[in-house]
Amino acid sequence: KDLGMANPSVGMIAPFIVQLLLIAIAPFVIPTFWAKHYHHVSMLLAFIVVVYYLAALYDGPRLLVTLSDYVSFVCLIGSLFCISGGIFLDFKFPPSTKASIGLLAFGAILANFIGTTGASMLLVRPYINLLRGQMMPHHVVLFIFVVSNVGGVLTPLGDPPLFLGYIKGVPFFWLVSTWNIICAWLLTVAWLCAALYVLDYLNAQKIAHAKAKIDLEMTPPEGDVARITIPNTETDDSHKVTESTTEASTEEGEEVSLVQPSTTGEENVGDGAIAVATDKGLLHDLYIILRRPFLPIIHYRIDFEHVHIAGIHNFFWLAIIVMLVLLQESSAVTRLSSTTWAINMGDNLGWSAQEAAAFAMSFVFAGAMVATALLSVLFANEEAIAANEVSYAPLEEVAFLFLGIFATMTPPLDILTNNASQIGFKTALSFYWGSGALSSVLDNAPAYVNFLAAAMGLEGLDVERNADVVSMSSDPRLKPYLIAVSLGSVFFGACTYIGNGPNMMVKSICMARGAPCPSFFEYIYKYTLPVLMPIYLIVGFAFVQL
Repeated sequence: KDLGMANPSVGMIAPFIVQLLLIAIAPFVIPTFWAKHYHHVSMLLAFIVVVYYLAALYDGPRLLVTLSDYVSFVCLIGSLFCISGGIFLDFKFPPSTKASIGLLAFGAILANFIGTTGASMLLVRPYINLLRGQMMPHHVVLFIFVVSNVGGVLTPLGDPPLFLGYIKGVPFFWLVSTWNIICAWLLTVAWLCAALYVLDYLNAQKIAHAKAKIDLEMTPPEGDVARITIPNTETDDSHKVTESTTEASTEEGEEVSLVQPSTTGEENVGDGAIAVATDKGLLHDLYIILRRPFLPIIHYRIDFEHVHIAGIHNFFWLAIIVMLVLLQESSAVTRLSSTTWAINMGDNLGWSAQEAAAFAMSFVFAGAMVATALLSVLFANEEAIAANEVSYAPLEEVAFLFLGIFATMTPPLDILTNNASQIGFKTALSFYWGSGALSSVLDNAPAYVNFLAAAMGLEGLDVERNADVVSMSSDPRLKPYLIAVSLGSVFFGACTYIGNGPNMMVKSICMARGAPCPSFFEYIYKYTLPVLMPIYLIVGFAFVQL
């Protein structure tokens, strides 16, 4: 939203820098304090920016734009989190590098249809289950690289900056019909899958070496006698092993079922379920009554040879979220700008009627996403919820951290917007690295728009004119700049945990499930620099610098 923003002081970049540093080092330097007060710190830094914009710049409308962006982000990622938590995908493969690579490749394709956020939330739990306790830090990072970022570069649905480009006038199928984009996607996904293979191999070699060393240390020297004490199983009860069975007997002829009773008042009967009377209160009884007609659908499961799916009806809710994202910037919403309320709101806030309509409707769509998420929870399959070990702690953490990030990154974004024409970049390769560098730490959508505007300004074109954007996508002289900004803003979001919204959510879910995750700086120097940067260099010189 281009609202004629005020020009903040360069010193107001400091809260954003502090926020980044705290996310990076606080969990290790002051872990107890950060675990208890990270939400307070984020709100404090956000409050500093809010006071500055209200008291020093008198620019309340700019804060409303930030609020709209934040609410839209949290409602989207939160709804996808809730809906995907009710879908249990169990891949019946033994843990292996081949299976992991296959899931990453599938996620890279899926991201172009339901977005990187949707694909990440849907596949991260099956990915953890697939590895079954063998997950290493590089598995988490490679998932973020492929599914949460690089995979979604082929369609406007894949990542927010590309969708914003589509709204500005880039044809919907331009990305997937541009060979430079396709080749960059194929090469980068293949590189990252190969990196997973190499890292798995090195990790297996390390484990084998450590095991051989332990075995060598335990081998007695030649001539010595290894003394091994074998317990007397007839007299030593402490060595007896009790195996669990599906049935237990209390007295002869009496059986006790080990099946746990339903916690929702529903009991499985044949292929469906029935509601039973409960004494848990009116709300719980109402919950049971509402679910009763849909129990055959809720408990419907699909079993293939290698895949078990529970909660399949949640794909319906997932489709609704994708539809809401598409409708949010549709021409139907744009037509609301001619209504009286939109014109009056725009006049009061100093916006155009179209900006006012988009602002108001963003909250309507956010509310619709929340309602969809609540319905998915109401009609969730308990088997899927339990199997996924759903906890809302990761969502809470991401919501508070990004509250601080969205607020504190407002001054840096405004400074960038107000000085976009003075960026000074001339070549497509410079736009690739410039948009990428900012997208690794800032919201990649505004970085995309500002660098696109600067590139178009080199030829006297206007990013707000649909015809100019269309001509840029077809002009052989200008096309490399659009390729550069598209690849840079999407690919480089993988460089840090905060480069793209799904990154932090994937990290939080993995940590909640006990999977090891690298720290903020380990993520960069162990994986971004040695794994991502080489392929980004190749992509830049091979597919951007024409």
